[in-house]
Amino acid sequence: MTELRVKCPRCGRYWTAHVGDSDVECTCHLICPLGAKTSDCTVTAYADVDSWKWPVGVHLGFQDDMDNQTNVNHYCSTHDYYYFKAPVLIEVNWAKAERRVNGKERYFGEGANP
Repeated sequence: MTELRVKCPRCGRYWTAHVGDSDVECTCHLICPLGAKTSDCTVTAYADVDSWKWPVGVHLGFQDDMDNQTNVNHYCSTHDYYYFKAPVLIEVNWAKAERRVNGKERYFGEGANP
């Protein structure tokens, strides 16, 4: 078995894991809450999440002097929107793939004998 399909628990999209992959990253964190798919948004991540009140204008439901920038790490320039979504790493369970094979012969390249 050289491939295994895994499902993202957040968005439900299926990804293909190849031999040697221990996990697969889903791209659903690259869609801002105002977009429907990754092509709708132009998302950039920024590293300066420790400074308060930067960038100016992010309110997250707090008063103007209480902006919590530690909870914002993505910016969608298409929608001019700051948001936080943690990336989803989907663990690949190769033991599950081995159980599916269940005794079927495997061939590793051309010319392999059964």
